This record gives sequence, structure tokens and C-alpha cells, in this order.
Amino acid sequence: MYPLAKSYFGVEHVAVLDNVVLSTALSLPTLSEAPLALDVTLEADAFTGGWRVRSHFGILGYLDAQEAADYPALDRVRASGLQLSTRATVEILPAEGCVDVAVSLGLAPWMIPNNDQPAGSVLLCGGLGLLVDTASGQLNDAQLDQMGTQQLFVTLHDVEGDIVAATPGTVLGGVAAAGQQPHLNAILERAAGQGTTVAARAFSADRRLAVDVPSPDATEFFAASVPALGIPPSRPAIPPATVEPTTFMAWETGLDAADFSADLPHGMRHIASPTATQPEPVTAQPEPVATQPEPAAQPESAAPGQAHAELADLVSHMPGQQTLAWRDLPTAAAPGRFSSESARVRARRSQRDAAHRRGGNHRK
Repeated sequence: MYPLAKSYFGVEHVAVLDNVVLSTALSLPTLSEAPLALDVTLEADAFTGGWRVRSHFGILGYLDAQEAADYPALDRVRASGLQLSTRATVEILPAEGCVDVAVSLGLAPWMIPNNDQPAGSVLLCGGLGLLVDTASGQLNDAQLDQMGTQQLFVTLHDVEGDIVAATPGTVLGGVAAAGQQPHLNAILERAAGQGTTVAARAFSADRRLAVDVPSPDATEFFAASVPALGIPPSRPAIPPATVEPTTFMAWETGLDAADFSADLPHGMRHIASPTATQPEPVTAQPEPVATQPEPAAQPESAAPGQAHAELADLVSHMPGQQTLAWRDLPTAAAPGRFSSESARVRARRSQRDAAHRRGGNHRK
């Protein structure tokens, strides 16, 4: 369940349903005596693309796709697979002859915060708006411009009696001086003694930031915690700090022209012929002829008969009967290697054909 803010600084913004289920609305107890305020949940309607408004007594009405398009921030909750929790007011209008169902949805830019509630923190109820002194914080002008209109969660801290708002890694500024909001100082002091962090909803618009806290005469001080959404926001709650360019300064200096100027060329101009500038041809010297050293004498290989005898003697000691077929490897007509690979292949093929001749007509 994802709870929405029921009001902004004590002001409630509602959406009146066009599609009301009269059978459920008229069955509400004591509706004929006075308007009723009910806790409702908004369930995503996959068939229509809107939302169903459900109470403990049944479905009160629907937000169709056209009405849901006015609240695009709710798509993050739908994509995260959560249901919305808020409040609705049901009232009979005798003059118009209808039943009015108003759901507290809030303003579109302020509906869903752009960051998550700090883990393990308690959330304060709203009702009283306190401006944040951003001049005493760490936000620069560029960050205030980029924040735009949004909702975010902040944490409140008691610093020597002054109440300061902050987000992870950034001090936003002072909220109240010492003694101005004693009920908040009491809440923060008790939470600090228990090791608990106190969070609150904050809203920004037009380079200003305000925190929504309970009023001194409130009967409830804490609201339900808000779970984290699986879909990240389109932009961060606190824009990254950028390095502001330094102020450009204009410098003016003067130089004496006599220090770096030279006289212009004057007088006759001598033109040289192109042939006079060409270099003389260089006569090529004959290269010395390198003498090839005579190849060293190769040791004579053992006689083929001796090699065959040694192999036959080796095979005779192996178990079983061994049938040996001896053939000479192709050798070159002259000492040295073959002149090309094709000559070696032809010689090998001739030796193979001579050793395996078959009678009759056989295809090769």
C-alpha cells in the first residue's frame, strides 16, 4: 500500500468522480444525515487503464483513463505493482439530485515524491507549512532552479535548538529557530533519545522549499510510512551540484611597437634562376657483390638397407605377426630440397602409384 499525502499545508485537493457506483454509495450508514469521510484504496484497472476507488463497503466509483491521464505521476505506483491509499468524502447533493464522491489525490506535480523515505525513519503528519531558509544551506542557485515543482522526503534535526532540514549528503537549510516550534523540538528530542530519525514531506516550487509538519494543536503527529517504489523517478530530488563558472574579467595592456616591429624590406630584389638552385646529380656507386659461402658438407645418411634392417629387427620383437611393406620416400634428383611444393607432390604421387598398382580397370 502506498499512502498519498492527505493535504498540502492543511489544504486538501480532491478529484470528484464522474463514474459513481450509486448502489455502494447509498448503502453507506448515516450518509443521509451528514457527509462521510472514508479511507479508500485505488486499485489499477487494467481493462480501462484507470483506477477503481474501493472502500470497506465496496467500490465507490472509477477514475477512467481520461481522468487518470491528469495524474501521470501515479503511473510509477502502477508500474511498481502497488495500490494507493488515501481518503474520500461521500455526500448527497439534494439540489442536484446526485451523490458526490471526492477523492483526495492532491496536485499532480506534488503527488509522488522523487526520493524514498529514509529507512527506519518515522514520518510526520502534515498541516503546517514552514519555509526552509535555503540561504543557510548547501544548495546553490542552479540547483534551486533545477528542482522545479516536486515533492521529496527530508529529515529534521535539532541543532542547538534550531530545526534543520536535510537530505542524505545535503543540508537544505534552517526550518525554525530555537523556541519557535517547541512541539517539534520535543518530538525531535524524544526521537533522538530512541535513536530514531524523523522524516517529513517537503514541497518545492519557484525556487522555494517548504516542509509540511503537524500543527501544535494536532491530534496526530505521525503518518504511515511510505514504501520505496520499484520504478526510479525521472530526475533526482536534489540535482547534482555543478561548478559555477568564475566571473570573466577584462584585462588591457599596452606594448611599445618599437620593441617588436621591424623595418619593411626596401631596395632591389634579386631573383635566382630555378636551375641554379637544383642540386648536382649524384653518381651511383656500384654495389659490392657479396660472395655466397659454400655450404657445409652434409653428413652422409645411413644406407637404406641398414635402416630397413634395424626397423625389421625392432618390429620382430613386437608381439603378434607384423606385416611390413617398405617403400622409399621420394627423393630429389639433385642434392638439396625440391624446387617447389608441386614437384614434391608429383614425386610423392608417383611413388604411391608405383607401390599400389592394381590390375583391371579401376577409377583413380
